[in-house]
Amino acid sequence: MQNPIYTITIDPSPLTAGKTATITYSGPVGTKLTLDWDPAAEPSSLVVGDKGEVTLTVPTNATSLIVSDPHGNTDAATVNR
Repeated sequence: MQNPIYTITIDPSPLTAGKTATITYSGPVGTKLTLDWDPAAEPSSLVVGDKGEVTLTVPTNATSLIVSDPHGNTDAATVNR
């Protein structure tokens, strides 16, 4: 993607199974982001909250996560465990 409008960050990096992680999105509140876990896990999407952040628990079997904006307004963020 050229010149992304917004950014996505994932903290911490690397992820820890069963612990919390925070996804921060610099775009509009209420944007639904897509989560692509490897291997497949839930949640598969989330909605950005008031502060541009969402906290979730990392699935115990997840080895990586790709977070993307389905509208294509940002580069995807990737993190491994």
